[in-house]
Amino acid sequence: VGINRDVTEEKQARDRTLWEAAAEQLLADSIHALLESTTPTQLVDTLSVRLCEFLKCDWYCNFVFDEANQQLVLNANGGMPPDAQAKLARLNLRGSVCGRAARKRRMVHATDIQRGNDLETALLKECGFQSYCVFPLLAGGKVLGTIGFGAFNRSRFADDELKFIERFSQELA
Repeated sequence: VGINRDVTEEKQARDRTLWEAAAEQLLADSIHALLESTTPTQLVDTLSVRLCEFLKCDWYCNFVFDEANQQLVLNANGGMPPDAQAKLARLNLRGSVCGRAARKRRMVHATDIQRGNDLETALLKECGFQSYCVFPLLAGGKVLGTIGFGAFNRSRFADDELKFIERFSQELA
């Protein structure tokens, strides 16, 4: 006599626990690296690569805020098509999702980009991204820059991923 039992929920709970443990370890390692670094701006690239791999993203970018010119200046990025990189060198605070995140001082999560007609996501759409999330880097109420992640093959980021990126961005700032 055999007994069939659906273990889907148990597997999902186990997978969630493993993901959360890996996320906490990645965050702890990142904080440790930032605290020990003498060049945290350069370290952003290394940490973003790790986060991008963990989240299974296709692209990350980090901008620093140029207060004098009121623009975001590209500091680090990985996965963006080379022809688009020149367009990203400097962004105004209006006309891009990164600029909106900096301007509004809150996360922007662009979903189903290929189906939309938002002017702020035009470059992302042109590059083939389906979803993109960007967080402002804030310290003492001041905008330091932004950090964002994009994906070609999924229409949105999961809520737990967004919460994790938010915690990462807070520590990064």
